[in-house]
Amino acid sequence: MTGPGDSMDALARRCFERKARAAERELHAEIAKSRTTDEDLKAIWGCMVPLVLVGTCVAGVSGGAGGALGTLAAAVVIGLVVASSRQAPTRRKRSAIRKEAEDGIVAYRRGEPWAVLRVHEFAVTEFRERIQAHRERTMGRGSEWGRARSELTRAADEAQRSAAYWRERLCGEPESELARTQGRIADRLEAKLGEAVGKLDARAAALRKFYNDCDARLAVMDRCNRDIEESRRLEELSGKADVVIAEAEGTIQALALQFVAEARNIAEALGGVATVGIKSLAGEAPVDNIEYLADHIIESSDRERSAIEDLERQLSQAAQ
Repeated sequence: MTGPGDSMDALARRCFERKARAAERELHAEIAKSRTTDEDLKAIWGCMVPLVLVGTCVAGVSGGAGGALGTLAAAVVIGLVVASSRQAPTRRKRSAIRKEAEDGIVAYRRGEPWAVLRVHEFAVTEFRERIQAHRERTMGRGSEWGRARSELTRAADEAQRSAAYWRERLCGEPESELARTQGRIADRLEAKLGEAVGKLDARAAALRKFYNDCDARLAVMDRCNRDIEESRRLEELSGKADVVIAEAEGTIQALALQFVAEARNIAEALGGVATVGIKSLAGEAPVDNIEYLADHIIESSDRERSAIEDLERQLSQAAQ
């Protein structure tokens, strides 16, 4: 049930290891709560010291120095036994947590329904987080797209204002060479910046559609998980009916394969858009050189949008 590079195996390992880490954190919290504080130790020793001294004196009177040493040795032994008795369960619990994680990974590889369902639910959650991270990186306010659009929009507004000014000047002074020359420059810059903003918006629209398609594929994966859960329940209810059990197991295997194919499709598409998402503004296009930035965006944006649309088509194809 694994794809190229055992990607689903890697997801399974992350799933069960994350659960193990959470269990270990809970165990550490329990240990911290049960650990004797300095004040507790002082109180305990405050009670024990007089008792040990009394016991030593009594032992000394009745049995000499050997009896006193025996009493102290007994106290030390008792302390060690108590400490050891508290450490042993902790070690066993840690070992059990690690074994449970490894057992879960093995169970997933065997195709056991409960493990398959747990890993697949984990995968859907991870993909949702990854898609959201991609959205922020490629379309968020702090992204290259967001910064470039902000600068271009501001510059386009300024160019539009300047073009309107020189048009008015030319209307008032038709013979003014200055108004004509400056007006041509302003008109050209207004058109270029407006085109660059339009290209960025078209690229953003293509990305938005791509991410929405990813979300739709996740909905399909969610339905696969629901079907697996229902098939698992059917398998449990089927009791000794071997034919029904076999059918339920076959259904679960088929659904798991479908899920893995969808997961591979999304992972490959997201891997592609991760690179596409930064190309149009990368390299030699400084944001402070607005006209150069606009030229760079106009030149590369159609190619970028075409690449995103190719990824979207790839995503929309039936998973093989």
